[in-house]
Amino acid sequence: MRTTSSCAPIVADEEITFDYAMRNYSVDYFAAPCRCGARHCRGRITGWRDLPTRRKADYHRFVAPYLIEIDHRPRTALAALRDGGSRRGRRTTTDMTGRASELP
Repeated sequence: MRTTSSCAPIVADEEITFDYAMRNYSVDYFAAPCRCGARHCRGRITGWRDLPTRRKADYHRFVAPYLIEIDHRPRTALAALRDGGSRRGRRTTTDMTGRASELP
């Protein structure tokens, strides 16, 4: 059984949005601006890595635990991720374990 959490109550017929940063450490493949229309929208789709500290604190109860773990890894372990997930001009993404993989 799957459950879903929300930061606020959801009423019937209300459109809901999802922040990719709550499940992805890095997001490098959405070039278009975000169109969610949320009051606190950052204007672009990003991963957890690029969230402001305040937003990370707001999401702390709802975010995937592995993202918090990645944040607490020693900086040297994040060296490959800090470059935006890009290696030699290739587009990459980061999975839930912090491993980067190349996008087609």
